[in-house]
Amino acid sequence: MSKLLKKSWEVFKDSPVLRISVIKMMFVSTVILIVIYSSVLLWIDMALGKALLMWTIPAIILYTLIILSNLRFLCDDSGKMKRHFQAPNILTSIRIISVVPMIVLFFRGYLYGALAVYFLTVITDVADGYIARKFSQTTKMGLMLDPVGDILSTESAFFFLWMRADFPLWLLVLLTVRYFQFFAGLALLYFFDKRPILRATIIGKVVGIIQFLGVVILVYQKIVPEFVLGNILNNSLLLTLALSFIAVIVSQTLIGISAIRSKRENSVISGGY
Repeated sequence: MSKLLKKSWEVFKDSPVLRISVIKMMFVSTVILIVIYSSVLLWIDMALGKALLMWTIPAIILYTLIILSNLRFLCDDSGKMKRHFQAPNILTSIRIISVVPMIVLFFRGYLYGALAVYFLTVITDVADGYIARKFSQTTKMGLMLDPVGDILSTESAFFFLWMRADFPLWLLVLLTVRYFQFFAGLALLYFFDKRPILRATIIGKVVGIIQFLGVVILVYQKIVPEFVLGNILNNSLLLTLALSFIAVIVSQTLIGISAIRSKRENSVISGGY
């Protein structure tokens, strides 16, 4: 642990341009959000505006501290450090931070707003991956943060639906098991001295689309009471979600076993998250 802390401090100290780049991005994000939230506070709902400020600003500060203490991961696969906090990482950061206002909007009954923020998380998810691959801006930090953003946004949306009795507990547990298995699998691979390289699979992408549609349909039913699926269609949707979660669990298990048995130190494994 002391070696990791020493390494983090050395990179932090020796990367002033990168450090300032991160701080500028977070400062600009904070100013923009304050302007938006102030408008909400003044023109829409004062209590909502205060709640958004109270929860989001500390989240940005905490997230900034986490990034600054882990600058050593802002490098490519070869270990070459980036000079700036690039677009893919900025988009991933927006997705992670957006989860906080999304939760506030969900639980205060502003479902249109919450759904709009959820759309934002999906758009940034697609955009950051495309830009990272197109312009060779992939970083180790981005590979670690990307699944975190996906998991937080999806888990939060389905948790809200469960709290409102629109999503069964057993399915929420299955979703949580899926995500727990992902991180437990990574820890296990590191235990076996493997260095996983995360890559999304076809199964992961298909399941991502199914999850997105599931959240949109279930939330939209709450927004527009007239748009209500019948029991058969609703049960079919939940069954499809369950099968998709199971498919990812099986896929991650098989790929993890293959990675452990592989003689290569660096193994490409499913994002699947």
